[in-house]
Amino acid sequence: MSGSASVNANGFSENYPSASAGMNIELGNVAGTFFQISNITNNGIYDLRVSFGIYKSYNNSSSANMTVEYSTNGTTFIPLTYTLGTGAGTSGWHYVTCAESFYASTELSLRFKRNSGNSSVFRIDDILLTKAGTPAISGDGPNEFCAPDDIMLTAEGGAFYLWSSNEESPSIVLDSGIETYFCYITSLNGCIIKSNKIEVTVGPTLYYADVDNDGYGNSSMSSQQCEPWGIYQVLAGDDCDDNNAAIHIGVVEQ
Repeated sequence: MSGSASVNANGFSENYPSASAGMNIELGNVAGTFFQISNITNNGIYDLRVSFGIYKSYNNSSSANMTVEYSTNGTTFIPLTYTLGTGAGTSGWHYVTCAESFYASTELSLRFKRNSGNSSVFRIDDILLTKAGTPAISGDGPNEFCAPDDIMLTAEGGAFYLWSSNEESPSIVLDSGIETYFCYITSLNGCIIKSNKIEVTVGPTLYYADVDNDGYGNSSMSSQQCEPWGIYQVLAGDDCDDNNAAIHIGVVEQ
């Protein structure tokens, strides 16, 4: 830890569930005062988000009076945004979470810096880094269907996208074929993560006849169709005798 801020043994954190109610960091009311945590060891985590307790002594003080920044190289700092309410009764301790997520590195740093604006005293406590989520793709409907229906797959959590089908938009629409899809999702700082996979099957599907209604199909009687219909009700043609419900795979013949 470094900076020009001081350790404060008074005015303990309170009024939020995780308040540690101990010593905290005071940035005071002088513009330029800062507190920095460097070399945070969370390398390889994609989607970090920072939360912290913050104290302000004036009702009209806002997030504009104190900046939160992060750096992945120890030199260039990028501001994060958070909301701090103003108006009557808003002085005191609050617990806030920054809106943006970011990628950890071997040189990850966080910096809290007092800005000009008013003479309110600011304090910081209970800084917490959490993993906000995992880059993922999802569909807007069933992934097995018949044409002319379709499915839209959407990727989230990144700035740039490259699908296994070589498309580069956040969402793709599929209406034919049988294929497994995934997406390479790139964050703002260049980290590339491979998403989960989704197999899309566009029918029709091969159904087998199940004359004796035992849940096992006749391999010699099949039909291509979009849903079970008539005697064609099951997906596996492995019935030993489709005219006798008591005879099928898994049953010991007497």
